[in-house]
Amino acid sequence: MELDLLRYIQSAASPVLDVFFSAAVHLADPALWLLLLLWLYWREKEAGRAAAYAVFTSTVLGRGLRGIFRLAGPAGEEGIRALLPDTGPTFPSDRVQRVAAGGSALSLWQGGDALWIGSIAAMFLTAFGEMYLGGGYPRDVFVGLLLGVAAAWLCARLRDRALGHVGLYAASWAVLTVLLPFGWSEEFLAAWGLLGGFAAGCAFEENFVRVGRQSEMAGVLFRLVTGTALTGGIYALGGLLPESAPFAAVRLFATGFAGYGLCPMLFKKLRR
Repeated sequence: MELDLLRYIQSAASPVLDVFFSAAVHLADPALWLLLLLWLYWREKEAGRAAAYAVFTSTVLGRGLRGIFRLAGPAGEEGIRALLPDTGPTFPSDRVQRVAAGGSALSLWQGGDALWIGSIAAMFLTAFGEMYLGGGYPRDVFVGLLLGVAAAWLCARLRDRALGHVGLYAASWAVLTVLLPFGWSEEFLAAWGLLGGFAAGCAFEENFVRVGRQSEMAGVLFRLVTGTALTGGIYALGGLLPESAPFAAVRLFATGFAGYGLCPMLFKKLRR
């Protein structure tokens, strides 16, 4: 049934649609989303925290499930074109879940029909593109959508109950540590390490920095450039570490701490 649906979707394939959906799906890549979430945080701290908390938590949950179920995607099945790189298990869809969590978190935070409509459109565009490109089954994208939206809703409720206290992020990271034996892989440990670095960075910023909101264009551009350079530099230095799953966690922890803790300290020191 699912393969028949994928074949039907791909029966409309064309070079133009290939380029369009490839571009749409790659907009959900983790590196780009990390950068976008950091840019939001450097400009509007609380909104950036809310979105990052939902996306990072959702990603750890999803990659833990991928490690537990280990369900392969449709690549290699008869009549299926697979135009996305093979990344192993595809249940639930990592890309779809990321867009669903981020879009829902921002919509819950900001409110407004326009943002909800845009977020829902982005979710379904990514989900359809994933199937069109042969990157996942309908079950993968459907569960990814549900998990992303549910994670955003749960994170918003937890933030409300914790009154925005940053200790919630560390507590969530500690709870999700129970998934380590099941999701032990480089991609899971990278997500888990990033959530930990985010939690530590937010705690450091809250207790020792307290940077203000930046709304002036010159200040915003300064933060984007210097913050991206510092965070990117830390990530690049992490490439010197041995290539193994535990070091992937260390590398992303350091990257998260740099973006959410060290960058605000730099902005405050430079009064920007």
